[in-house]
Amino acid sequence: MHNPYSRSESAASASAGSTREAPTPDRSAFQQLLGWELKRGARYRRTFTLLRVGVDPATRSPLPKGAVDEPVITVMREALRDVDLVARLDPGEFGVLLPETSVALISPVFQRLMDALIMRASTSGWPVTFSVGAVTWKEADVSPDYLLERAQELLVHARRDSTRVIEHEVLI
Repeated sequence: MHNPYSRSESAASASAGSTREAPTPDRSAFQQLLGWELKRGARYRRTFTLLRVGVDPATRSPLPKGAVDEPVITVMREALRDVDLVARLDPGEFGVLLPETSVALISPVFQRLMDALIMRASTSGWPVTFSVGAVTWKEADVSPDYLLERAQELLVHARRDSTRVIEHEVLI
């Protein structure tokens, strides 16, 4: 059975032959892309999910915030579909746009992404933890800024609650 969240062999071989990865969007570019996805979602009645992923150095870690940003971006890109977008919002914080990813599809995506991040952190000896604030958009009349702010609020809740790594909300 085909896994829609794994990179196709042709995409993997094409990127393997390329020494240059596409640049990682910054906050401004991500907000613009998120605005386009809101318009596309409204027009075609397609849901999407926005993740705000935080990477936090463990207590008393000598690792400065943002020190593992580039490898984390690589891990997330490898764990997600080719159509998903990863952006650096701040040092140690990332936005992930998952087009056409509904509530029914999000749980396996969360699991796959967290498994990949935790595995890489463990094998690389990174003393970090990961938290996620997630918003699934259905039809709500909101702005890209609101979505990013709400995902940030959920990320803060996930960071405070040591029993939950992910806080998720659906906007209808």
